[in-house]
Amino acid sequence: MQELRLTEKVTMTGKNLFGKTSQLSFSPLPPYVPKDLCTSWLWRPSARNPTFIPIDLRNVEYQRRRLRLQNNARHLEIIEHIMPLRWIGIGPLVVEGCGWTPYYGRPYEYFETLESSLQETGREVVWQMPQIPVYFKHKDALCGYSEFIPQDPRLPPELRLKVTVRYPQVGQITVQRTFPSQHEFLMEDLRAYTQGLPHFLYYLSAFGHVSRLWKHHRHVEWYYGRKSSDRHKRATLHVFASHRISDLLGALALLSPTELIGGTVTSFFGGHKSDLEFINRMFHLNTPSAQG
Repeated sequence: MQELRLTEKVTMTGKNLFGKTSQLSFSPLPPYVPKDLCTSWLWRPSARNPTFIPIDLRNVEYQRRRLRLQNNARHLEIIEHIMPLRWIGIGPLVVEGCGWTPYYGRPYEYFETLESSLQETGREVVWQMPQIPVYFKHKDALCGYSEFIPQDPRLPPELRLKVTVRYPQVGQITVQRTFPSQHEFLMEDLRAYTQGLPHFLYYLSAFGHVSRLWKHHRHVEWYYGRKSSDRHKRATLHVFASHRISDLLGALALLSPTELIGGTVTSFFGGHKSDLEFINRMFHLNTPSAQG
């Protein structure tokens, strides 16, 4: 997979989750970035702040229904909608912003904003191939588990995903992906809106949309309850699974700010909380310095 570089600073302005105007910027690495950070995705809370913070799991915490970057009193919310861009092949850059980012219910708008400013570097993306398997049962859902199986390092690096989701009344589905060979599916996953459940939230959201108090009614994939046809249920379930894959890709990108992770990952009834625990286990088992 070819590495892409950002050629110029790009700033996007939009409404955050609460309807307030918010900004988020993406910039090429400046020449004064410390040498040990010059191959990383970095976070700078503001243009006035000289600190560059590696975007990796050491600076991430779980909050209700989301992951966020955390550094002292500063934070950047819903980073699982930003970090899937790593799997497009985008190389080192600086993410600049703080608090609640512009919200679209999915990652695609971030990619769309950057797309015209991306350029191939002529280099291949660097992969990391952890060699210690990981398995644990989590509490995101009954019978849920997450698993990592290493790939033979002699083979071309790739990430194989097997994601199973289940939602009451909607159903259960298992979706598999292989990156980078199935790159076309990545765009489909980035376009998948967040899950609109439980069903009663649809009416609250619709009322908020009509009254102009809620700006994101159309940024949700809604399930319409018992009135839904079987065809709509299947289509909705597929979008739910695609969004789940996107969230998992965002979490896996946090394992390393410089490399993509190769191997086979299974998520059975997982979510943000289990994703973070999973990548922490992977990191501590596969990183010698972390074990000490």
